[in-house]
Amino acid sequence: MKTISDYVILLITTLTLLLVLGSFQLPARANSQSLPSLENESNLKFGSLLNHEVSRQWEFREPFDVSCPWHNGSWEQQERICYAWKISNHSKSFILTLKAECGLISEYCKSATEPSYGFCQIHAGYHPQIVRHPKFYNWKWQMDKCWSMYKGGVKMYGYNVRHKSLRHFKF
Repeated sequence: MKTISDYVILLITTLTLLLVLGSFQLPARANSQSLPSLENESNLKFGSLLNHEVSRQWEFREPFDVSCPWHNGSWEQQERICYAWKISNHSKSFILTLKAECGLISEYCKSATEPSYGFCQIHAGYHPQIVRHPKFYNWKWQMDKCWSMYKGGVKMYGYNVRHKSLRHFKF
């Protein structure tokens, strides 16, 4: 016998699956005149509602560019990797350095040992104008800053250990 908690778990699982699959558009509300009347018993036969169903349109995210290195992570991580790949003019070294700096490839990364933040662990002591900028948590803005720092020669810890990140990508 199913309990209420079984139904709640099923509902949560279903909603999570829908959210994971991507964005979708719910159908417009059905017009009550387009639904069959329940007053007549003949409308209650199997299949009688088929002519009156509201079609649903699902919109899934487009696949990423095949020329972008594949990362075995989330959609958000993959989106950030593709952007980094594009702005760095396909620099494998930059992508691997980002992974070595912040394994999560997230604009919200924070070092456990020092005041370093973001994709490339920008140190708040050395670069306060970047870390305290109002756009710091805008991931594209932050990625652009990481790229300009990388190509400008700013030393990054991840650069020296980037080879360890190769197993996470398909170039």
